[in-house]
Amino acid sequence: MTSTSIASDIPARDTELLVLAERCGLRIHEVPVDWYDDPDSRVDVVSTALEDIRGVLRIWRTLRSDRLPIDTIRATMGRTMPSGHTSGQVLRFAAVGALTTLLHLGGFALLSTPVGMAPQAANLSALVLATAVNTTLNRRWTFGISGTDGAWWHQIQGLLLLALTWALTAGTLAGLLSAWPQVPTSVSTLAVGIATAAATVTKFAVMRRWRAGAGTG
Repeated sequence: MTSTSIASDIPARDTELLVLAERCGLRIHEVPVDWYDDPDSRVDVVSTALEDIRGVLRIWRTLRSDRLPIDTIRATMGRTMPSGHTSGQVLRFAAVGALTTLLHLGGFALLSTPVGMAPQAANLSALVLATAVNTTLNRRWTFGISGTDGAWWHQIQGLLLLALTWALTAGTLAGLLSAWPQVPTSVSTLAVGIATAAATVTKFAVMRRWRAGAGTG
């Protein structure tokens, strides 16, 4: 992790290394351990706590001074992203959604008429293709995850999210029709739209976690 450039500016204390790892987009895992209290411990709690506080101040000053090549490390390790702001991610996510919706509709039309595929099969085929493209574009463009690490797992999650969308919309529609057999089209369309929005929010949240995991599933 270009430890030499970091070590030249900051002593390698655990708290500081965790902050640096998070800033560089590295994966941080919690590992449980068995803890045994030793009454004969020689650890000086006060000096250790004061040194940790000094370390926090040291890393704060160093990060503010831009002395560490955080951006370079992130780019080298494929942890870059176009924008860290949620608003930018939402806009890119919406643009990808619009593009892949057009792909879905165009694919359905192509498979239905010229190819002659059955409507349900054409819809499913076009939807799976659009979902794969959607996942790939969101992974790379919306959340800035490069490389192939975790790509297949992300594609599987994309298909699971597709199944969630279908389940929410189909379940909402079935429940509505069961309670209101003569429901107006406007009401059923609104209900399906709300269910789709809920699935879309869930999809965004799941994909954003990919960013936190820096490209792993």
